[in-house]
Amino acid sequence: MLHHKNRTVFEIKGPEAVSFLQGVLTSDVTKLSTQKIQYAAMLTPKGRFHFDCFLYDRGDDTIFLETEKAFAQDFFKRLKIYKLRADVALRDISDDVFVMTSDVSQEGFLKDPRHVEAGCRGIFKSL
Repeated sequence: MLHHKNRTVFEIKGPEAVSFLQGVLTSDVTKLSTQKIQYAAMLTPKGRFHFDCFLYDRGDDTIFLETEKAFAQDFFKRLKIYKLRADVALRDISDDVFVMTSDVSQEGFLKDPRHVEAGCRGIFKSL
């Protein structure tokens, strides 16, 4: 298992969380409730890669978005710009949780959706 200190986690919460993310990311977020984890990206208006992330379905209209710490604040600013009137709350919860990866499936971990040999990943509460 590996604890990733270079990752940031945002919480997107509210009744329009799925539709909000559906409009700004490349993944079909409507399928997140059955898949539980998705890999997605945000593109520039010209269609170029801008940011990538993992989405985790947490239930109760809550989605965790995990991304690289180096560009997290810029990503967060973009999300706030696109939020407009969507009924969602965005917040950085990186101080409350941490990201771990594992080569083998364990309780609390989900299979990395990018490739079958990519292992598993999970978000856990900090103590």
